[in-house]
Amino acid sequence: MSFTPAIETAANALPTIATTQGPDLQRHRREHIRWLLLLHLSTARPGETVDTSLLPALRSNHHDITRHEMQCHLEYLALKGLLSVREQMGYWHVRLTAEGIDFAEYTSNALPGIARPPRPWMEV
Repeated sequence: MSFTPAIETAANALPTIATTQGPDLQRHRREHIRWLLLLHLSTARPGETVDTSLLPALRSNHHDITRHEMQCHLEYLALKGLLSVREQMGYWHVRLTAEGIDFAEYTSNALPGIARPPRPWMEV
């Protein structure tokens, strides 16, 4: 599965946090990982994506992420109603819901806990 350069551009468009405080950096990391998951799942549509195929893409930005940490973020996004998770033979098969598609395509409002950058086409 290959991901488009638009994902890399969107991933790098996030504002940087000018602080060295741990909690802010951890919050930024969590929110950024959640946004990247939504971007990758949006690119992989239609259909489901196996969780293990998302891990290498996430590691390009967060080299130390584990499968367990990623699954915690997938669960969070599922609880928000942005994706569905189906477990089969130890693998999670994930798919964006209609709400997740709207969020990734900027047709719904921003949600707390996810670092969706401002719309690039709306910046001055």
